[in-house]
Amino acid sequence: MMSLPDQSADPIRSHSSQRMTTDHTVEPDSPIRAKSFDKIEIVIWIMLALLALVTRLADLGTRPLSDAEATQALVSWQLYQGKEVSYSHYSPLLATVNFITFALWGATEFTARVTPAVSGALLVILPLGLRRYVGRVGAISAGVLLCISPAALHLSRTVNGDVVATVGTALVLLGLVRMEGEVASRQGIGAVMAAAGLALMVISSPLAGSGLGLLLMFVVALSLASRGKRVVWLSEVITCLRTALLTRRRTLVMILILAAAAASGLFLNLNGLATTVDQIGEWARGFMPPEAGGVRLATPPVIDPVYPSLWLLGLYEPLTLLSALFGLGIALTRRRFFHIFLAWWFCSGVLLDALRPSRSSGEVLLTLWPAALLAGLAIGQLAGTAQSREDWKRDKTVVLTGLTVAAFAYVTLMIYTSGYGVVWQPLAAIGMFVALVVVYWQWYDKISALRGAAFTIIAVLFLFQIASAVRLNYVPVADASQPLVRTSAGEGMRDLVAVLQFVSTKKANDPYLVDLLASRAVGAAVEWQLRSFPNVRWVNSLERLPMEYEQPGSSFHLPDVILAPEDTLLTDEPYAGQDFIVHNYWQPTSMPFRAFIRWYLLREMQPTFSNKVVLWVKQPPAASTLEK
Repeated sequence: MMSLPDQSADPIRSHSSQRMTTDHTVEPDSPIRAKSFDKIEIVIWIMLALLALVTRLADLGTRPLSDAEATQALVSWQLYQGKEVSYSHYSPLLATVNFITFALWGATEFTARVTPAVSGALLVILPLGLRRYVGRVGAISAGVLLCISPAALHLSRTVNGDVVATVGTALVLLGLVRMEGEVASRQGIGAVMAAAGLALMVISSPLAGSGLGLLLMFVVALSLASRGKRVVWLSEVITCLRTALLTRRRTLVMILILAAAAASGLFLNLNGLATTVDQIGEWARGFMPPEAGGVRLATPPVIDPVYPSLWLLGLYEPLTLLSALFGLGIALTRRRFFHIFLAWWFCSGVLLDALRPSRSSGEVLLTLWPAALLAGLAIGQLAGTAQSREDWKRDKTVVLTGLTVAAFAYVTLMIYTSGYGVVWQPLAAIGMFVALVVVYWQWYDKISALRGAAFTIIAVLFLFQIASAVRLNYVPVADASQPLVRTSAGEGMRDLVAVLQFVSTKKANDPYLVDLLASRAVGAAVEWQLRSFPNVRWVNSLERLPMEYEQPGSSFHLPDVILAPEDTLLTDEPYAGQDFIVHNYWQPTSMPFRAFIRWYLLREMQPTFSNKVVLWVKQPPAASTLEK
């Protein structure tokens, strides 16, 4: 049994003279204290890790890459082809890792996304390192919430560096908390872990600026709160870092070399180092209003809608958000150092996110991770209040009754949103549930009734969150009307490649060797799909090509196959064209109450706008249509 921390050693006092301990462990009489590992817990974590990996790798290569994903993938493709990188905004780490995966297993949608997928699975099991601070049940609950998180799952299945940067931020946190204490080996491992996490953040995404900013602001706030007194935790961290620089110098130098190699494409792309530095400016530009042109082909230009992280959590993950708010109250009540830091991270992350109108969708992860830990703290505390088998038996009765009522409410609500029935039926079901809780309150006791109601709400929202994750991530083409998606590759992307292979076989007796003239205005996603066609000539615009190259004496002639944006008139020669939808985007519009409720529960695809490209094929003089 652990002893209570020495209150006299606490350097921080509140205005009410209450003390916040620097001991990070849970009270010895806490029902969620972290005990030694047992077989059941180990099996749970192994199963959770496997589930996270499977859900992130399943059908990973089914969807075609969007423009944003393709831009990142093309950097690695250019490195693999030995060409000079022509893009400026990308993740240096992801470019290098994908360059390696392309060399080992080929350039596909799967290999382009496998690094974020594995990083997302790692993010799920990282709460295990904070088990002694949030409790055994709390850590498992946080891992489960991250595993089924629609946002974390979606970002882990797209080509972006934000999920890798979030893993780095979590490693920095794990390293810092390990520095507390008197065990030298533990402190050294913590310093190395923090250094590795910091390097991972910096070379992965501009999201590192937000993570470092939150940490530095907490240190400043902690120093101000101590009123000039010596802060024990901060002093321990500084001492540990100083010791690590002396005793683990080789390890830290190795981390620095590996980070430089990862940022520079194994020193084949020195521009990656400059891109790493430029990410600071890119992060700073996030505080400026977004510019038009978020969708390259849209007319008029489209500004990608900006959705605050708190709104996204409420839309996709109400269980995590609601539990995190209760966990926030628990953290502020306990006033323990790590819990205060979690509360700071969550609240300041929400505020920083609101101040950055040009943020990326991936920045929701910086709020989601502490929210999951706070939610785990609340769920663990709730589970810990049931001490006996009799308590669980009472809770089970309330939960089963509540789920039956919830099923009835769902059915009547769907009937109402379909244009039938009346709204009082689902409202009556909610009133029925409240009445049942009151009955159980009188029948059993207050704690059992409220705890059973809480478990019922958790179960309902858990199922809702799973349904949201499936509808967001496991459809053949990403739904652009989903706020986390914004823009997506169109359903005609695969058809474009198939038709082009057919035409190439007809024209060049090979499915890939046809001479093709293409405009870069078609977008990076189309350029990625044409990566296997070596005879593609890319130009910035096709509008003036007939005037420039069909003059007398010109040695250039328009090829037999041309790829251009829709409504581009190329020439008077006999070309036949076929269009393909390659981009989908959504302009948010107001919806009636019934339609919104139905969309919120079922995530039905809303009408979207689309952009097309046209594949022009020169016809023989007697032909007027494209042969199929």
